[in-house]
Amino acid sequence: MVKMRVPIREQLGCLVLLASLIGLAVIAIATWITNHHFVLSIRATRLSLTASLKAAQLSSNLLLMQSSVKSTATRVLIQTSLQRYNKGNNTAENWVRAQTDLGAVFQGDQQAALLLQAQVFPINNTGLAGDGSVINCTGSSAASIDLPYNYPNGTPVTLGDPQYGFPPALYPNFTFVDIQINSTFNKTIAVFDGRTIDMNNYLLLGPWLVNETFSLVSITTPIINNTSSIDILGWLTVVVDGRLIKNVVDAIEGLDQSGVTMLFGPNNVTNKFPNGVLYNSNHGEAPQDESVRFLFPPTERPGIPDRHSAHAYGATDPPFDWNKFIAIKTGFTEDNGAANNAGSLISTENEEGAAVAVGYAVVNTNLVDWMVIVEQTHTEVWGPIVHLRNLIIACVFGTMGGMLVLAFPVAHFSSRPIRRLRDATRKSVTPLGYGPEDESIGSHHGDGAENDDAATQVARKEGFMEQLKRLSTRQKLTKAERKEEARRRQFRIPGKVKDRKHLIHDELTDLTQTFNEMSDELMMQYEKLEERVQQRTAELELSKKAAEAANESKTLFIANISHELKTPLNGILGMCAVCMSEDDPVKLKRSLGIIYKSGDLLLNLLTDLLTFSKNQVGQQLALDEKEFRLRDVSSQVLAIFEKQAKEGGIGLRVKFEGPVDTNLDEQGRPIERNDLAPFGLGRLKDMILWGDQHRILQVVINLVSNSLKFTPQGGSVVITIRCVGEASVSDSSRKGSMQSRQSSMRNSRNKVRASISEASVAISTPKNMDTANAINAFEKPTAYSHVMAHERAVTPPPGRWLMFEFEVEDSGPGIPEHLQNKIFEPFVQGDLGLSKKFGGTGLGLSICSQLAGLMKGTINLKSELGHGSVFTMQIPLRHLASRADSTASSSNMNLNDTNLRRSVSMDETRTRDLSRDDALSGRSVQSAISNPPSGGPVAFEADSKPRLVGLSHPFFASNPPIESPNSQIATMERVTAEATKRGDKVKVLVAEDNQTNQEVVLRMLKLEDIYDVTVAKDGQEALDKVKESMESRNPYNLIFMDVQMPNLDGLQSTRLIRQSGFSAPIVALTAYAEESNVKECLDSGMDYFLSKPIRRPALKHVLKTYCSPIPEENEAATTPPPEQSLQSRTNGQSPRSQMRGPGSVNNAVVDKGKDSPSMSPTS
Repeated sequence: MVKMRVPIREQLGCLVLLASLIGLAVIAIATWITNHHFVLSIRATRLSLTASLKAAQLSSNLLLMQSSVKSTATRVLIQTSLQRYNKGNNTAENWVRAQTDLGAVFQGDQQAALLLQAQVFPINNTGLAGDGSVINCTGSSAASIDLPYNYPNGTPVTLGDPQYGFPPALYPNFTFVDIQINSTFNKTIAVFDGRTIDMNNYLLLGPWLVNETFSLVSITTPIINNTSSIDILGWLTVVVDGRLIKNVVDAIEGLDQSGVTMLFGPNNVTNKFPNGVLYNSNHGEAPQDESVRFLFPPTERPGIPDRHSAHAYGATDPPFDWNKFIAIKTGFTEDNGAANNAGSLISTENEEGAAVAVGYAVVNTNLVDWMVIVEQTHTEVWGPIVHLRNLIIACVFGTMGGMLVLAFPVAHFSSRPIRRLRDATRKSVTPLGYGPEDESIGSHHGDGAENDDAATQVARKEGFMEQLKRLSTRQKLTKAERKEEARRRQFRIPGKVKDRKHLIHDELTDLTQTFNEMSDELMMQYEKLEERVQQRTAELELSKKAAEAANESKTLFIANISHELKTPLNGILGMCAVCMSEDDPVKLKRSLGIIYKSGDLLLNLLTDLLTFSKNQVGQQLALDEKEFRLRDVSSQVLAIFEKQAKEGGIGLRVKFEGPVDTNLDEQGRPIERNDLAPFGLGRLKDMILWGDQHRILQVVINLVSNSLKFTPQGGSVVITIRCVGEASVSDSSRKGSMQSRQSSMRNSRNKVRASISEASVAISTPKNMDTANAINAFEKPTAYSHVMAHERAVTPPPGRWLMFEFEVEDSGPGIPEHLQNKIFEPFVQGDLGLSKKFGGTGLGLSICSQLAGLMKGTINLKSELGHGSVFTMQIPLRHLASRADSTASSSNMNLNDTNLRRSVSMDETRTRDLSRDDALSGRSVQSAISNPPSGGPVAFEADSKPRLVGLSHPFFASNPPIESPNSQIATMERVTAEATKRGDKVKVLVAEDNQTNQEVVLRMLKLEDIYDVTVAKDGQEALDKVKESMESRNPYNLIFMDVQMPNLDGLQSTRLIRQSGFSAPIVALTAYAEESNVKECLDSGMDYFLSKPIRRPALKHVLKTYCSPIPEENEAATTPPPEQSLQSRTNGQSPRSQMRGPGSVNNAVVDKGKDSPSMSPTS
């Protein structure tokens, strides 16, 4: 690695420069953010306010125009003439006074200048006048206005011309509709282009552009009888000067340099949108596309490019979609709560794509649906912000340039004391014992010429002869000694810095003083080096003892594992020897069943160890997530353990609990069943969930198995499946793997949170590990990284995350507080000695902890000594609103399905290899329990306590017993009866706690014509039976003593038996085969050592040595002939299929005691 050297002066200069730049950056950013938001907010408010004011002005002007027209419709003479017309009078005399009265409207005041022309129409077209008007009138001031079309002779038409002077675009062609009010009166309304005109709705047509500066609009209103509010006499259309509207659009006050005011309306003649378009009627669902148009051409600003060239005066002025000008759509369709629905967009585009800033407001009137848009260029609105940005950038870079010029000269001046200190510390001192002559010179040695001066001083003081003497002595040294001497000569300690008197003390002064003290301390430390070496040696001794203790713990673990593996192997080899001498098919099937059981147990033990080892080196655990129901979990647990619980007199039940707030009645009291799911999802057990059902079953069945094992008769085990409520889970973390040890080793240590009598243990990361298993390859970050597999988990269907608790509570003896800290550690059990009551590898609860962490959950323990234990696994599960098509057919496990396939496997390779065999041998849990296969091996005395075996065999149920009445006691009674019948005299005691090994020894002894055999289940019972036989003067001729047994192990039992006076041979019967184990057995008083698995020749040798002569048999005789082996393979299932055993959910047969790696609460 290349190291870059940067002097302190440059570092100090860069530090000052960096600090200045950071300060400038903070100020610049704060200034920019504050002023940016402030200026843009002011600009946006200004645009919005301008548009709102103009919209209010337009609304006021339209109201004035509407009021003027409405007052004209109330004139009495006009109404009187219409009443006479409606009665059939259409004479000229009827309209003379009305015509004069209408003409008076256009003369005199300001109102007269606003109103230009009017026509009165009858109530409908069925009268004498038909569709035509009955009164026409034009103001004298408007008679000279030229309209934008010509006479047939080419001259312009003037407003008020009798034939052409009434613009058709401003006079609607009504359709009349009669509405019946009662039996004697009908109300007439007019309809034009889909819009109804009545007493509440007026019609405005236009603006109609006459020229560039002048426009006209018309307002049509019903003429209502002054004496009746519902009697419409006719219709009045008045043409009004449009300057009140045009003046608002053309006004440029408050628009700066580039601002224009624009007026937009719907693209129709009625100036109204259909119902459901505007913000006050669309209920939040406005149409996506609507056509709008310019009502007036945009005002041209001198010197400013035209941003709406297609809509200028004289252009085609086509309508356009309001999505092209998003401000129009926003103002018409989105309610922002402001007056006139005013708002602004500080950065947008107009219909021609130009970058602009706009303010908008809707004209508040029921006559029209118009919008005022105030538009400015983007450059003008953002000009202050751009100016501020340039100013900040100039200040920052200008200041940076100034600091760059000043920082380094100041740094050079400030770092002079430091450079002086560096120069002074280049001198060095030779420590005591490291110089050529320790007493010769202790002065300082410098660089260059100073070294030459020091060498000259040494030569002058010692003399020439002394130098020759030293040279000859050095030549006699070995190469290693010369190398060590050269190293010692090169060793130097920095010398002291000359310290002068200072008037001002600062950090450099303190540094110089501290450096001198350090030099003295270094000299003192090197003088005491030997003492420190001794201290380090003592520390190494302590470390060595700690390592030896860890090694001893590992040795004891290996001894236990050896016993666990050799025990089922003994059953396999022993029963093979029995089978080769059996002729009875029933007995052969029974023996083969024992071989099957032992082989399956051995397979699962190895799976435990190999799978856990794979996890320890960082390989991956995967979840097989599918949809399932909680009732499947409860039904399978009951199917597996119900029989065992009944036989043990233990109450076993499963209950479901929903959230408290969900399970209350109307009065707030808890309901009876208490199993309702949250959010109205129905019963808890019927919910469709997404998760790994088999991993959940693996943990629950392991915990239930432990609870049943330790719960006494009359006790109870309660499994509670509880929904706590909604869970917060991030989907980004959905990877079915365990990338760190925190779910296995580091999370295996527990925090103790308890009083003296009660403890609650939770998984946490340990600071220290007390076992040798804490040291493993995974502690190295790069170890086994090349075998890590990263697989993407199946994406789950959408649903809601809920938190579930799976709680197993028993009334057993409880767990001592001092053992609760290690309960979830791998390979750690409550008792690792030879006399432990329950066997196993100690991996079970550690695997449960791994699986809980894998499922994003935790597992914890609450236990009170003498009152039982409660294990609780809390995991989040996703509730599915609807079933997934891809998994609906396979997610729900049916216990009555005879073709149920295995779907639980931790080891993916084994799953692929055995998938075919699994499918062939799959059966349901119920059939495995109640209906043993008729064509398979005859079962034997099965354990009443199912166990969890490894990660690839999550759970299984007990097989039926050996035969009807199917008990080990029946077998023993039958053997005893046969022995009594034959009259054999050899009396043997077998002390063995494992039922399979008991059967193996009994059957093998029977082959040697030994029938009088008594079985003791542990060392204490063996001791009692020996004493009983001695008291009855019928002692045993031979004792086979297992070493590892509960209550009292074989070594202690043998010592006590020998102390009682028993002198007959005692033969050790154990899986331990080391020399130290043999010596222990012989020292305890045993006569011979017989290692498991038991070989028939070895058993014959023992019986021949200590009992009546028995013919010897060769080891080779135990091998079955090839024909028999081939026949056995072809007459049944494949070995792999039989090893897997019947059962769709990995059913298997198991042993209790030490042969079963089931996990006790202290494992």
